[in-house]
Amino acid sequence: MYDVQREVRNIRTITVKEFRDNISSKRFIFIGFFYLLFAVVLSLVTGYVSKNTRPYTVLSMMESLNMIVALLAVIISADALSLEKKDRTVYQLLSKPVERSSVVVGKFLGCLAVIATLFTACAILAYVLTAIFSGTIPAPGDIVPVVGAIMAENLMLAVYIAIGILVSTVTKNPFISIIAAFLAWVVLFMTSTMGNIVGLFSAQANMLLYRGDTFDLYPLYAKAMIWADPMSHGMVSAILDGNGNAVIAGMPLWANAMFLLAYAMLLLAVAVVLFKNQDIT
Repeated sequence: MYDVQREVRNIRTITVKEFRDNISSKRFIFIGFFYLLFAVVLSLVTGYVSKNTRPYTVLSMMESLNMIVALLAVIISADALSLEKKDRTVYQLLSKPVERSSVVVGKFLGCLAVIATLFTACAILAYVLTAIFSGTIPAPGDIVPVVGAIMAENLMLAVYIAIGILVSTVTKNPFISIIAAFLAWVVLFMTSTMGNIVGLFSAQANMLLYRGDTFDLYPLYAKAMIWADPMSHGMVSAILDGNGNAVIAGMPLWANAMFLLAYAMLLLAVAVVLFKNQDIT
């Protein structure tokens, strides 16, 4: 019989363990150090070069570092389950009264907590340093857009965590898991790039007289190629500018947020189904 309270406790326990294991790992420290360094450099450049600028400007610039933190996200989560299989600790885990779905969800939340902690801490640090270096006192009205931008970025990262978890469910070797997750990261980026190229070529014939969003002229398959890449739904700049009517990848802000949420949940659901029906022997 399914015990909701028991599974909530199991998910919390797995989440905490996954968080502790990952935040002290060499790969997290190595890549996280460089991400932190880039964030500090950006805040220095933004603060000193653009005096009296609003501090949240640095968060828009940090979107250029999306690929770094997204790569860390898939690498951190890629061996979450495959490492358990390799070390055979998965048998000990599953011998306890814990649902397989709780294992997947706990691993997902633990990895997400690690990446969200890194990004949020770096974003806040960069924001504070930019305010200090530029000599600008943050306006009270900046708080809401800054929080919204950080939440939007973490939502995008959740999709990459789900991709890593999904890869980890279908592989048994941690090294293969990481390579496969890295390739997935590359393929998604290349897919959206090709989607934009193909879409622009297809839209050229109608662009002469068309005055709307060029994206609307893209063929559906080109749009799908772009939507598949989580980074194509970047909402940070629009949120910071207070542009609630902004259209990103052919969709309004709220639709991009809902798309990323549904994207992450779908990938996680597939991972749960695959792990539940897996013969782990």
